[in-house]
Amino acid sequence: LLNSLHIDGVIKYSREQKEKLKVQYKKVDFPIRELHEAEIPLVIKQSEKELRQRHTIQLAERAIERCERFVRMENDKEDFLLSIRGQRHEDFVLHMNIFEQRL
Repeated sequence: LLNSLHIDGVIKYSREQKEKLKVQYKKVDFPIRELHEAEIPLVIKQSEKELRQRHTIQLAERAIERCERFVRMENDKEDFLLSIRGQRHEDFVLHMNIFEQRL
């Protein structure tokens, strides 16, 4: 009898403690949820801002690469034109010498 009363007391005490924990959890949980819900739009704005910054940086990097590529292409074009002009000039001088010898 004493044992069963003791067990009933322990069970009742355990239930009371669980109820107190639930109340405490609710007191803490709801404000924390509100904070998280308030932070969500801020986090979304921050991530969108970072995404825009990354996109801008990528565009700038591509523009720099394109500019460097155009500079290389310009140099290659000049070298190519000089080599062609050089060959044609040599051909022109050779043909002029032949022409002058015929005269």
